[in-house]
Amino acid sequence: TMMQRCIFRISNLSSVKRRYLSSSDIEKQFRNAVAAMKSTSSNSQNTVVTDDLKLKVYALYKQVEVGPCDNKHPPSVFDFAGRAKYTAWSSLQNMSKEDAMKTYIEIVKPLFGNQIPSVIADEKPVGNISLPTTVSSNTTASRSLSDIIFPTSKSDKADLSDAYQAINCKTDESGILRVTLNRPQRGNALNMTMLNEILQVFAAVKASTATRVVVLSGSSCFSTGMDLSVFAELQQLLTRESCPGRQREATMRLIEFLQEVVDAAELCSVPVIAAIHGSCIGGALDLVTACDLRYCTQDAVFCVKEIDLAIVADMGGLQRLPALVGDQAARELAYTGRQVTGREA
Repeated sequence: TMMQRCIFRISNLSSVKRRYLSSSDIEKQFRNAVAAMKSTSSNSQNTVVTDDLKLKVYALYKQVEVGPCDNKHPPSVFDFAGRAKYTAWSSLQNMSKEDAMKTYIEIVKPLFGNQIPSVIADEKPVGNISLPTTVSSNTTASRSLSDIIFPTSKSDKADLSDAYQAINCKTDESGILRVTLNRPQRGNALNMTMLNEILQVFAAVKASTATRVVVLSGSSCFSTGMDLSVFAELQQLLTRESCPGRQREATMRLIEFLQEVVDAAELCSVPVIAAIHGSCIGGALDLVTACDLRYCTQDAVFCVKEIDLAIVADMGGLQRLPALVGDQAARELAYTGRQVTGREA
């Protein structure tokens, strides 16, 4: 009957919900276990924590956060600590994320008397799921349809003050925002100040209803690419960490930040036009490939410079360039690092 079919469907939904809640509970326990391990200097049960146990905890944590170990680039045989961690992690092979979380919890529990303390975890969410440990009373505040489709955070004008140090912004009455990279003494090289300000500008554009289009250009030239001081500072900061694995993780966080800056142009809610003259090299080329339209003068010079520095162009340009100039031309530019003039482009 119709009633029986409805009951059957509801029971199926209930079982799905129970499985979801069970998985969420495991993840919450895992996050609490990780936070407890990080916030506790010694275990209350005086349990002997062997090196093997430490390696298992490390390997399981990596299995959850990163996934199966990539066996393509093992540490040097003389990097004893790194090699031990690598061996422990790779031994897990294709263990599922949920099984890794369960095993982690089982190992950590005895260190806290089989009862993991409820600690507010300040770690990043596991995977793409965020499980808040505390719920603010404001999170359930009701919102009207008007609040949803026209958020109050939106303003008629973007907050584009003169406080920027490495860029200039100017909006005219027609809603055209002109963003000018302004470090002429360094060829508009992309340093951390400029990169952060580019992100701030696109965030302001997203919060504005008045901006209709963004025109991105440079002062003396467009940009000579990444400021080498960023890489020099990176190398200096990496010396604080002796573990090669953690050094690679730190480097990856910088790469993700650089990709976020470039992606901001592509994800902008209004068209972004790149107006290019002079040099447009390396990271600057990655940035313009993320724009909607690109116009250049005859004296413009484009170059995938990373090949000359023996580094990877990992800001998204190699993924976007084939769609703009064709796969063959993109390969030639990446392999040779030759300069392309505005006329040829």
